[in-house]
Amino acid sequence: LLLRQGRVTEGRESLDALLPSLRAGAPAVLLSRALSERALAAYLAGDGPEIVRFAEEALGLAEPTGDRLALAEALRRLGIGQEFCGEEALAQATYRRCVTVVGDAEDRALIELAAGCTNDLGELERHAGRYEAALGWYERSLALWGEDPPAFMLLIQTMNAGAALVGLRRLPEAIVRLESVVVEAERAGARSVLPEALALLALAL
Repeated sequence: LLLRQGRVTEGRESLDALLPSLRAGAPAVLLSRALSERALAAYLAGDGPEIVRFAEEALGLAEPTGDRLALAEALRRLGIGQEFCGEEALAQATYRRCVTVVGDAEDRALIELAAGCTNDLGELERHAGRYEAALGWYERSLALWGEDPPAFMLLIQTMNAGAALVGLRRLPEAIVRLESVVVEAERAGARSVLPEALALLALAL
């Protein structure tokens, strides 16, 4: 809860205080999920090696249990840590494994993890200039949500798809997507999205 309130330092300290008691006797799944949460705290604090350290421990605990959520959470965090540390090939493999683990699950928590991984696979492809592959991952990320995507995720993934379309010089399609992002971001008060969306739209016009 503290992490989701933006109180990152307090969240890290709270988890660090909790982990010794969990290590002493908690079920592996519970400890794994707590370590994944600690890896998230490290990400929010900008500490790449710490993300990887906690995520690798979480993964090691989750794998023997067969618990799909614990395993997918650990893989998601590990991929983020690897990407953060510049290990893009490792991150790609980890993200792909997470997507495979989630499979065709209908649980929203699992879908969110897979959608995040597919979006990040798109980002890695786009940053490498492979815009067609990037667009494919962004479209897959959007499709995972079905008819009811979270509003903010829909904005981000639509904007990213628009960016890939700009890279492909499919400008009319890019403009449609990016204009929809700008309109919806302004309507919803999602101001953090607007600078990038407007910059991309300027490139497309």
